Amino acid sequence: MNEKWGRKIDGGWLDEEQHIYRCDRGIIRPSTTQVFDLLGMVDLGNASKEVLDFKSQYGISLHRGVQLLAAEDLDWDSVDDRLIAPLTGIEQFLKDVEFVIEAAEEARVITYAGMTYGMTLDLRGSMTYQGKRRKAIADVKTGIKFSPTWTWQLGGYILPYPVYSLGVIFQIRPDGKVIPHYVADIEKAKREFQILLAAAILKINAQLDKSWKNGAYGNTNT
Repeated sequence: MNEKWGRKIDGGWLDEEQHIYRCDRGIIRPSTTQVFDLLGMVDLGNASKEVLDFKSQYGISLHRGVQLLAAEDLDWDSVDDRLIAPLTGIEQFLKDVEFVIEAAEEARVITYAGMTYGMTLDLRGSMTYQGKRRKAIADVKTGIKFSPTWTWQLGGYILPYPVYSLGVIFQIRPDGKVIPHYVADIEKAKREFQILLAAAILKINAQLDKSWKNGAYGNTNT
C-alpha cells in the first residue's frame, strides 16, 4: 500500500483527509463534486469561512451517521444533538420505503469512455417505489436549496451500475424532514454528467498545458 496516496479503493486510491482521488497509477483525478467546482457551478455565495467550515463538518457528520445507520452500528448516545432530528428522519424514511442497503459510503475510481473520476456514493440497494421493488442508488444532501448539480452527480454515481434503474436524492433538513427527489430520466442524467466530466477534464488538461509552457515543469521555449 502506498500510504501517501491514502487507502486503496476499487480502481485507485483515496486520501480521505484531503478528499483526493487517484487512479491506480497515482494520477490525481477529479471527484464528482470537483467536476462542478472546476466548471464554476458551485455557488457558495458570500458565506464566511466559519459558516462554510460548519456546513462541511455538519455534512460529513451526517453522512457518517447515515453510514453507521446502514451498518446498524449507530450509538445514539454519542450523537450530537443537532444530528438527532435529521438522523431520526432518514432512519424512518428508509424504513418507510423498505430500503435494503447493499453498500454505504462506497468509494471508487471509475474509468468510463476513457475518462476517469472519483466518487463516493452514499447508499446502494433496493427499495419500494410506486408499489414495486427497484434497484436504487441514493445520494444524501443537506443543502436547503435544491441544485441541478445534484442530479448530474447522481448520474455519475449510476454510470458504473447499469442494473440500477432508480436514482433518488434524499434532501435531509435540520428538522428531520426528508424530501426525496426521484430522477425520472436516469439516462439523461448520465449523459449530462459525461459532458460535464469531459469539459472538466479538458480544463484540467489546459491548465496543465499552460503550467508546462510557463515553465512550471521546465522551460519549454528553448
